[in-house]
Order: sequence, then structure tokens, then C-alpha cells
Amino acid sequence: MAVRQLVAALVLCHVPTGALAERPALVVGWTPMPGPMQESTDGKKTGYMLDLAQMIAAEVQFRLRFVLYDTVPELLAAQAEGRSEMLPGIADLPSLRATWHYSRSVGRVAVHLTRLGTASPAAWDGKLRGLRLAAVRGAPGSEIVGPLLMNDVIAFSSLEDALDALLSNGVDGLVAPIDFAGSVLWAGAVDGQIVVAGPPYTIVHADGEVSGFVAEVLRDLAERSGVPPEFVAITSEEWLASLQAGSYDLLPLENYNTGRVRPVEVGLPLLTTPYALFHSESADLPKDWRAVRLGVVSSDLPIDPPQPYDDAALVIHDTTEDKLGALLSGQVAAVLHERHSLRHWAAVPGGDDRIDEIGAPVFHRERAVAARLDLVETIARLNAVAPGSLASPRYHGLRATWLAPSSGWMTSGLSHVLGALGAGLVLLSGVLLWRHHMRRLHHARRDIAEDLIDKIPLGLVLLGDDGRIRYVNAETATTKAHTGGLLRVGELYETALRDLVATRPVALNGLTPEDWIAGQMDDIRIDGCTREIRLDNGTTFLRTTKLLKDGDTLLLRRDVTEERARLHQIEMLNDHLHGQIHRARAATEDLRSFAYATSHDLKAPTSTALMIADALREDLQGALDPEQAELLADLRVTLKGMSGLIDDIQSYTNALAEDMSDEVVDLGIEVRTVISDLSQTVQQGNATLSVGPLPCIRGSPGQIRTLLANLLDNAIKFRAGDRRPDVSLGAVEAPRGFVGFSVSDNGIGIDPAFHERIFQVFQRLNPVGACSGTGLGLTICQRIAINHGGRITVDSCPGTGSTFTVYLRKDSH
Repeated sequence: MAVRQLVAALVLCHVPTGALAERPALVVGWTPMPGPMQESTDGKKTGYMLDLAQMIAAEVQFRLRFVLYDTVPELLAAQAEGRSEMLPGIADLPSLRATWHYSRSVGRVAVHLTRLGTASPAAWDGKLRGLRLAAVRGAPGSEIVGPLLMNDVIAFSSLEDALDALLSNGVDGLVAPIDFAGSVLWAGAVDGQIVVAGPPYTIVHADGEVSGFVAEVLRDLAERSGVPPEFVAITSEEWLASLQAGSYDLLPLENYNTGRVRPVEVGLPLLTTPYALFHSESADLPKDWRAVRLGVVSSDLPIDPPQPYDDAALVIHDTTEDKLGALLSGQVAAVLHERHSLRHWAAVPGGDDRIDEIGAPVFHRERAVAARLDLVETIARLNAVAPGSLASPRYHGLRATWLAPSSGWMTSGLSHVLGALGAGLVLLSGVLLWRHHMRRLHHARRDIAEDLIDKIPLGLVLLGDDGRIRYVNAETATTKAHTGGLLRVGELYETALRDLVATRPVALNGLTPEDWIAGQMDDIRIDGCTREIRLDNGTTFLRTTKLLKDGDTLLLRRDVTEERARLHQIEMLNDHLHGQIHRARAATEDLRSFAYATSHDLKAPTSTALMIADALREDLQGALDPEQAELLADLRVTLKGMSGLIDDIQSYTNALAEDMSDEVVDLGIEVRTVISDLSQTVQQGNATLSVGPLPCIRGSPGQIRTLLANLLDNAIKFRAGDRRPDVSLGAVEAPRGFVGFSVSDNGIGIDPAFHERIFQVFQRLNPVGACSGTGLGLTICQRIAINHGGRITVDSCPGTGSTFTVYLRKDSH
């Protein structure tokens, strides 16, 4: 039931891909759409849109290469990715206009909103709200507009899938272009199903092979439903005896209005077939049909001839061959026969030249697959797949192959009436009409091509082999390069250059006007030559030369004034940024030098004070009261802490230095060296260390040792009180170009809230005095990792230990 109609324009769509004249062939992507685009059983590509694309290509001397895609989404993806360069027929959708170039509309297709006849009327109260509507993805008109936007649109990749959803009540309605792909589906309805009516004949060849429209359609239905058919030729008597067990199961040619004695189960029609009256051209057309002998076949009975043929005398024949033989021999004046199959039955020598149709079809009859009453399930399975199959390009290809009218069938009567003069006039009028059509088509193709070229955001100038301007597109005529009016069709390009120099402030780059013009003329003789032309007012454009095969020259002009201005601005910003970076580095270096000098100057007094404190403790041992001894011990602890802090500051300032040695560093050797240096710490902490294989990098051995020492020292120092320290170090997986290793322990762990804070300067999570340290150790480690192109991450929770993972570049540069 069509409740709303949408109209979408079909256009030729082309994505710009450079100079078309140089391309050997344009890749045209297409997907079957019965009518506009389809492929026959012999592989020939036909259809209105494909034929039009080929005609236009031939006119503008493009070669096309067609690539078939099964679904519209695949086709659109190929177009977007550049695997297809032109679509011969696509809806003019706003979402595509932003990136594609469209020709003028060359066709229209009606899009209908359709529902099942058995659907609940309550959902279709005219408001069209809250419905589930099926649409074919990418099909013409699939961008739902108007009141349909207030519904839930479900996209399907093919019309078959959408129809299956409609028939199974998966959706409430279907929005689809039915002019080409599905109009036959709406011809009738049986119990609320979308139905079609089917083919009139099959052909049994001498070798027993069965072909024909019905046979091919039935094979497709059987393949979809899983009911494999076996074709058996039967006699007329067997056919009249109807279906029965032990003989045959299905009839592919059963009429819906059959008069069989035994009832049968009839499926959905496969095609609606027209019946017409035919007469022999050797006999005059009867004016009064009373008592006229009208030949029919017994299998067509019962037949009620329509007016004015109901007074004719029926002559019943057993076979179609007998009926046509009686017509050709004059035994009957006319025959009633199904129009499609008469081409096959009249293929006797000279038969098709002696039989002509009388007027339009007198009635239509639906034919379908019939089965015995006990094969209801088989008919149901065929009915389930029939609508989707009949909407497929395969079905419409079979119709075109088996049922399309022959171009030369039953036209010989025209020559008997017109004679030689009449035939000549018909031929002449045909030629004139053809020339008029081709002339209109030529103008339409030219308009499309010019429109496409004018839409290209690129200036185009075509020069002939004589150096004269043959074509200038709209972009060039209105270009910001201030050459509008100078490039005139028919004028020499050299003259246009002289006018440019004389009337525009061209930057000649120190050349004389004659030398500059000579250089420009030399450039246009070099294929692919690109030159930048700049006017004194700042306007700049690029000109690229393309030499064509016929001796012509194509000049492509692109205004780059804004690009050059932005590039100049970027260069200025880069210079400013480089200056800021230089000043920041200088300030950082000043601070680093100051910190290093200060720590160096404090190191000696601190060491001297510590030595004095140690000497006093030895000299006054036993002479000090407890309070004085405690004060001296606190002094020594403070001096040791200050000395450690000064050492860490020096290590950090060294890590900030930009100059760093670049050597091959074996991490395994460095780890063993560090463990040896920390042997006393390991023994005091009763720690267990395990080391796995480690890779090599390029960097500073001293900094790497500092990094390893700090991580291992922390792993032992921050141990849990209830267990022995267990530390492991080994390689881990790292991104390409990096190496990684981790240091894991079973210590006290770190709250995830402080994972970032621990790498900051002078950050301590433990109370002062609980653990030794200055708060610079992990800061130094992170700085060293950054110096080597990497960084350190931590994975830890309180009470579960910590894992520090270090990533370093294999090559520090």
C-alpha cells in the first residue's frame, strides 16, 4: 500500500582524479539495479544508466572499465576509497555533494512507502510516527525526509533482505524504489503477501536438459529454500490427470483459476502473463466475431473469452502446435494464446512472419508453482523465499533474456501494407529521429562535461598546437590571480603573457620582460613542469603543464596566495618558537650551573664538619653526659643527610645536562656492577635478588648505572616488616625501537593516588626519618629515562609491592 511517495534524482557522479585526458580508462563502479543497470546471463552489461555512461564516454573520448560490486555499501566504500572513480547512477543526496561532483539529473525513480495488506490499521493512522521502516542502504531516496523522520529507519544492504523483513513482520513498512527493482511485487496480494505472477513455459531439449524462464526461476527458488527439483517431461494426458503420488509432485505452470477436478496447493504467483488474440497475416481481420472459429488449447480451459470475442466458436486443440498449425493452414481465423511464449511456439520456418497480434492483451492470468495437497510444507518454503528472489537482479535478468519482445517479431505485416515506398519513408523518418536524438544527446553530454569541468576548483587553460587558447574554464575566468579578461579563446597565449606583463605588476625575479616571457613559453613545452608566478601585490599561483597526445597543451592553474601567506606566518611563528626554546634552554642551563656550583661549594664544608663531628665523638667518648652525646649524634645524622642531599643535587644537575655520552651500554653488565656496589645494602637487608637476560642500548653508562642503583636501592629500602625483601629484574616487551625492563619487589607498595607524585622533585611519602633518602631518587631516574628517549611507569598498591617499568630507546639519538 503506497501511502507516501518520495522522488530522488539519479545522476552521473564523478570524483575529480586529476587530468582525465591522461588516464587510460576511468574505473566505473556499479551494482545491479534492474532497469538502469543489470547484467544479462551472457555477461553483457545493459541498462539505461550504463548505456548512457558508455555513450557519453564515447562522445568525450573516455574509456571506461566497469567493476561490479554486489551491494550498494560496497560500491559507496569503493568510491570513497578511490577504487571507483565514477558512478553511472546514484541518488543526488546532500550528504554526498560535499565531496563528489554531480552531473545534471539524467533520470528519476519513484520511492514508495509500502506495508503488508494484513498489517494492523492502528499503526497506520496517518500520523506516521513510531513505525519501524526498512530502507535499502545507499539506494535512491534512502535519505528519509519529511514526516518519515519521526520513525525508526532500519537500513538493509539489499532489497531481498528488506522484503524478507517486511514479510516476516520484522518491520512495519518498506521505503524502496520500486519503479525498477520491485514494481512487480505490488501487482497483487494473496493473504496479505506481496506476490508476483510467473512464466508461461519451459523448454525440454533433445538431450533431456530443461531450460526456459520457469525452469531457471524454479531452480533459484529451490536453491534458496533447500528443495532441489528434478524436472520430468510428461504428456498432456498426465498433465490433465493432475498431481498424484508416484507420478510428479510440482507443476511450474499452474493457472490460479484452474478447473482441475483434483484440488492442488498453489504457491505465490511467479509472473502475471498477458493473453492476446493472434491471426494469420494472410487472412483479413474479422469484423464480426459471431461464429468466427477461435482456436484454444485444452489446457487453457475453462476460458471465458472477453467481449467482443465471447460469441466466437471455440475450436479446442490438444497441443499448442496443433493450434498454431490450424491458424497457419486457415482452419481457424484466430487463436487465443499467452503472448510471451508465442515467440517460442511460432519459431517454425516462416511462422513468426505469418502471425500478428490483434490489438492489446485481452486479459492477464497468474501462473504459479502447484503441488499435491500433502506437500503444503514444500509450498510454504518456496513462498518464504519467493519475494526476495523476485526482487533480485537475477530474476530481472531472466525476464530480459526469456520474455523480452524480439526486435524483429511480427513486423512483416508492415511491409505488406506500406510497400517499398512506405518502408523507405519509415526508414528515413527513423534516421531523422535518430539524428535528432543523437544531436540532443550530444548537447546534453557537452553540457554535463562543461558543468563538471566548471565545478573543478582548479583553473584550466587548453592550448592548441598552434599556441592559441582553445578553452578557459570558469575558475580561470574568475581567478584571484587577476588574469581575468587576459586569457581569451582564440588568442595566442604569448600575447596574453605580454598583456599580463604590461598591465599587471608581475614579479620578474630580476629578468627582463622578454626573458621572462621566453622562459614561460619554454616551460609550457615541458610535460609536468610546475612554476610559481607571483604578482607584486602578493597574489601567487602555481601553473602546471600537461602535454596531451593530440599536440594540445593543458595548463592547470591553482591560486596559492592564502597558502603562501599561511606558510609565511608559520615560518615566523617557528622562528619565534625557536627563540623561546633557545632562551628557555639558556635559563635552564644557568639554573643547572648555579645548582651544581652551589652544591659543589657546599660539599667541602659539609664533609669537613662531618669529620670534626666524628673526631669529637672519638676524643670525648665517655666524657659527655647523655644529653651531650645525643646532640652530637643528631649533628652527625644531619651532616650525613646534608651530604647525601648535595650528592643527589649534583646527580640531578648532571642528568639535566644536554651533553651526554653515546656508547653501547650492556644493561646486564651494568646491573652486575651496581649489585656489587650495593652488596652491603643487600646483606644488611637480607634481600634476595634475581636478574634475567637484559638487552643492550646506546647511551650514557654513568647515567644508566645511577638509574639502576636508585631503583634497586629503593626496592630493598622500602621493604615490608613481615617478610624478607625479594627483588627481580628482567626484560619486558616494548614498542618498536625501544627496549624495556622492570624492577619488581614485595615491599610496602605505593597508593595509586601518588604514582605521579613520586617522580616530582623532593617528594617523600614516608615521614622524615622513617626511611633514608632525599626525595630526589625517582626524579633522577625519570630524568635519565627521558634523556634516553623513554620514561618510567609504576604499577603498585599498598601491601603488594611495586613494579617499576623502564622504557629506553635502543638508539639514544
